[in-house]
Amino acid sequence: MFETFESDVHAYLRALAGGQSPRVRQFVLLLDTDDAGPYRNYAVPDDGAEPTPTDIGALIEAFAGYRRRPRLEYFASACPRVEPVLLDTVGVA
Repeated sequence: MFETFESDVHAYLRALAGGQSPRVRQFVLLLDTDDAGPYRNYAVPDDGAEPTPTDIGALIEAFAGYRRRPRLEYFASACPRVEPVLLDTVGVA
């Protein structure tokens, strides 16, 4: 049940981004052009994402290009391979 709920939430967040939102590999960026606050700017990984350190680096660069702080919103159970790569790459989750 939770996987369905979690996948539905991810789908909802990605839908908020619309088709115009930038994608960075296995992530969709939700960006607010008027508000740089972290709660208005974040990325959502694809369900089942298996990013590499290079993918995380590209995500960080993309946020920097928009002058936004890198941040993710996701349920770990929907993409369990994201957190270990974050921890190995940048040391935080």
